[in-house]
Amino acid sequence: MLGPSTVPTVFLARLNRRRTGLVIGGLFGSALIISGCAERVRPSAPREALSAAPSPSPSISPDFGDSPPIDWTVPPISGVELASIEEASSYLPFQPLVPSGLSSVPTVIVTPDPVPMEERILALMYSDAEYGTLYLTEAISQTNYEELRELAASCAEDPVCNGADSIVKLQSGLDGLLIAGSKATSIVVLLGEVRIDIVGPADSLSPDEVIALANTL
Repeated sequence: MLGPSTVPTVFLARLNRRRTGLVIGGLFGSALIISGCAERVRPSAPREALSAAPSPSPSISPDFGDSPPIDWTVPPISGVELASIEEASSYLPFQPLVPSGLSSVPTVIVTPDPVPMEERILALMYSDAEYGTLYLTEAISQTNYEELRELAASCAEDPVCNGADSIVKLQSGLDGLLIAGSKATSIVVLLGEVRIDIVGPADSLSPDEVIALANTL
């Protein structure tokens, strides 16, 4: 259901027309791209370090034709960097999922304490030999498939969006929201209560490639 949310600002990236493809959170209006910074905590981050880390405070830029290029070296969320996905799982209310099609080791970032457990986000930054630079974000979903389908339907009828958003059928039988943006290509998949976004530069990650990755979740 659309409406106000109690999740942090970082969770309020919005789904609508003319988007880049990084779409964390619910459906709230115009498209926004999230960027932030991560405090480097290696090889392991004790909970004291997570508690001391800054709360999410991302900079947000709309994806219009005159918007600045996306800096793909900047983490998509503000948080702390951990040593592994396995370590991150102890700070999250869900078990992280990783596409088996990715062979590289990602940079792992989570939103820290005092963000409530159910509102935390996992971000994985990849520089993959096959798929290149991309982000993967996971969080408890603030939307549902009905809203994703409505978004794709409205895009098909909009001369500005012009069909950039579409529903694709994955090999698992689930639907995915494919977003072919001007600066990024992405797909949104809901697996149970978890929302997964895979997003990369439009000039290096094609719609077919992002669908192929979603099929390996």
